Amino acid sequence: MALTLETKRDPKPRRIDLMIAAIASARGLPLYARNERDFKGLEQMVEVVAV
Repeated sequence: MALTLETKRDPKPRRIDLMIAAIASARGLPLYARNERDFKGLEQMVEVVAV
């Protein structure tokens, strides 16, 4: 959530996206997403790959 707040975005509507990103980060996996903008600001934590 801290990374989301740093980019001045509201983390509340992105709760599920943040949970998905946290799981990918914890497992060391890239995160494949159709809308990579949902994960803006999380690049430090997880590799986001647009599909």
